[in-house]
Amino acid sequence: MTAITSTSFCPAAWKAFILILASAGRFAVSNFLGSAIMWVGRAFTTFTTAGIGYIMVAFIPSVEQHLSSPFMPVMIIGMMAFVISGLFLSLFSFSLDTILLCFLVDEGWAQHQGHETGKNRPKELNDFAKRKAGFQLFFWCCC
Repeated sequence: MTAITSTSFCPAAWKAFILILASAGRFAVSNFLGSAIMWVGRAFTTFTTAGIGYIMVAFIPSVEQHLSSPFMPVMIIGMMAFVISGLFLSLFSFSLDTILLCFLVDEGWAQHQGHETGKNRPKELNDFAKRKAGFQLFFWCCC
């Protein structure tokens, strides 16, 4: 918000807080969908990596002969995949919130100037923006 509005941190944080409150439903849906996608992505990555690790540990003769059981190496591979996939997918969550915030700021600017659509968003999102039901000039009047 600091980069978008060219204000210092505290006023920008306050504007972002008010914007999130004014669009709490959109942020809730976005966070729910983002969490679901992150859970599926994390599970898929973890199980796929652990499966490939099991195949490597169980079927490569040079590795197999040095192990009594493939269970522990596969567990370690799975835990590492879980942590690393969580780190990578957290970037997805941050970008999702940032894109939604930018979309709402553009929408607020358009309403404040009396335009029907924002000038900085793709035309494909105009129908989505028209269907919204609740973002008012509250954000711009209070800030």
